[in-house]
Amino acid sequence: MSDHYQTQSGARGGSSSEARQAYAEHERTYRGFLALSKWFVIHVALILIGLYFVTIQGMLYLGGMFWLLALALMGYGLVNAALRSTPRH
Repeated sequence: MSDHYQTQSGARGGSSSEARQAYAEHERTYRGFLALSKWFVIHVALILIGLYFVTIQGMLYLGGMFWLLALALMGYGLVNAALRSTPRH
């Protein structure tokens, strides 16, 4: 069982600094995933609100404003998530 675990360098086990770097990378990836998920949910909610106003209420301008807001927040969320997931030195 212990032979199964190998680091990227191919050696068994691994140093604690490699483990810390791997953990930091996993944590950075997870935070990026959470940020993207948050902005995706907000984006979908705004699109649904816009669809409600366009289809049921017949308010094209208000629905269109929600769609534009959804697009703007999607762009902001993508840029924000990309900046957070880049390593800082």
